Amino acid sequence: MSINDSPAPRLLMVWEGLIALPSKEREFDETDTLMRLYPTRALNGWVTDARMSARLRDAWDHSAYVMDAITFFGKRAADAIEQRLRSEHAAIDQMLYADDPRLLDEMSIEHFGVYHGADAYKGLLGDAEIYLWNPDNFDLPN
Repeated sequence: MSINDSPAPRLLMVWEGLIALPSKEREFDETDTLMRLYPTRALNGWVTDARMSARLRDAWDHSAYVMDAITFFGKRAADAIEQRLRSEHAAIDQMLYADDPRLLDEMSIEHFGVYHGADAYKGLLGDAEIYLWNPDNFDLPN
């Protein structure tokens, strides 16, 4: 009998626009600036998508995938988001960040898919990009 030492396939879930949505009072571009400057306060302008969180929890509990969250609001925002995800007991293995979605390819993170729900990121996340406009369409890759 042999043990497979290969790492579990990694999925990246973009926090902004997929796991959390901007409140109706703010536009995505406005929240980008606030999240970079005042991330802890700016988190109040974001609402966790309960349906998406439930779908992620189910997938996390019943699959062999490593599921990481990533934000493109930078390190300070990632630290604040990670605290919030931990307090919500989110189904996420680790919190990652980049300052710009176009830097994802340079981050040397081996990933099987990048799920996002933000129109602003369409076409910027490489060949593994999976755009979800509705949490009910979430499905794991085969």
